[in-house]
Amino acid sequence: MQASIIRRVLLQSIKNVFTASLELNNMPEEWSPSEDQKEGAIYRSYELIHAEIDRLRDEINCPDEFIYDFLETIRDHYSPTSGFAKIRQNKGLI
Repeated sequence: MQASIIRRVLLQSIKNVFTASLELNNMPEEWSPSEDQKEGAIYRSYELIHAEIDRLRDEINCPDEFIYDFLETIRDHYSPTSGFAKIRQNKGLI
């Protein structure tokens, strides 16, 4: 029961992030994850990333601020203006 409540809250958070990204023009309007993608690959990825970050924090005993900055570095890798994005665009991956 509690797991299903947590899953619903996480799925709502995913929807909120997508909506906010559209409003900020951070995501192309022509792309939108399907409900199956939200409940499958996106939810699964969220869970895996969250578990790995918890393991990292426990292993190196770091403060949340380090985790925050670490995730920001990963996020920046996927910025539409990053060098990595330009490489992906040139390879036809986006």
